[in-house]
Amino acid sequence: MEVAAPMADWKELLTFVDRYDVLARLLPAALLLVPIVIPWLLLVGDAVPAWVAVAGGVILLYALSLLVAGLGRCYQAALWARQGGAPSTRLCRWADNRMEKCDKEQLHATVQARLQIALHSARKEPHRPDEADRLIATAFGRVREVLRKRDPNGLWFRFLTEYGFARNCLAVAGVSAALWLGSAAVCLLVWLHAGGQLALAGTAAGVALGLGSAAARFRFRDPIVTHLGERYAHAAWTAFLCLDRPAAGQTESHEP
Repeated sequence: MEVAAPMADWKELLTFVDRYDVLARLLPAALLLVPIVIPWLLLVGDAVPAWVAVAGGVILLYALSLLVAGLGRCYQAALWARQGGAPSTRLCRWADNRMEKCDKEQLHATVQARLQIALHSARKEPHRPDEADRLIATAFGRVREVLRKRDPNGLWFRFLTEYGFARNCLAVAGVSAALWLGSAAVCLLVWLHAGGQLALAGTAAGVALGLGSAAARFRFRDPIVTHLGERYAHAAWTAFLCLDRPAAGQTESHEP
C-alpha cells in the first residue's frame, strides 16, 4: 500500500507523452534531426562531450517537435479551407455521398440520442450550411471525447496516429528537403577536402532524400493527407456508432 502512490505518480509521468505524441510529433521531429546530425558528426565528431551532445539533442528535438506540430496544424487548416471543411464534417453532410444514406441517418439519430445534439436534416442543411457545419464539428468533438474514454485502443486511434504522422511529416517536407540538401552540400565539401565513406554516403543520401522530400511536398502531400484524414474520420464516426448504448435515460458525459 505504501508503494501505490509513488507508482501512480510514475504512471502519470510516463503518460505525459502519449502514443500520439511519440508517433505523430516526436518521430517526425527526429526525422528532421537526422540531416543535422550527419554534418555534426563529420565536422565536430568527438570534440564535444557526449552528455553535452545528448542534452543539446534533446532540447533540439523538443523544439523541432513544436515546429512540426505548429506547421502541421497550419497546413491542416489551409488544406481544409481549400476542400470546404474538415473530413469529419464533409463526410457527415447530406450532400456528400461517400457514406451510405442509411448510415448517415443512423449517425444523426445516434448523435441526438447520445449527445443531445440535433444535426440538421437533409431539407434544412442546404438553407443553413454554416450552422449545420458548426453542429457537426461540435458533435465530432464530443465523439472524440467519448472514444478516448470508451474505445482508446480502437482502430480509429490507429488511423488518427497515422494521419497525424503523415500530416506533420508532409507539412515539414519543404523544411526537410532544405535540410537534406544542405546536409548533402556539407558532406560533399567534407568529402572533397578529406574524403571518407561517411561523407560520401551522406552526400548521396542527402541528395536522394532532399529530392524525395521536395517531390512529396509538391506532388503527393495533399492526396495522401486527404485520404488518411477521411479514413480516420470515417473510422471515428463508425466506432461511435458501434459503441454499446448507455443505459436508458442516460447520455454520454461531457467534460468541458
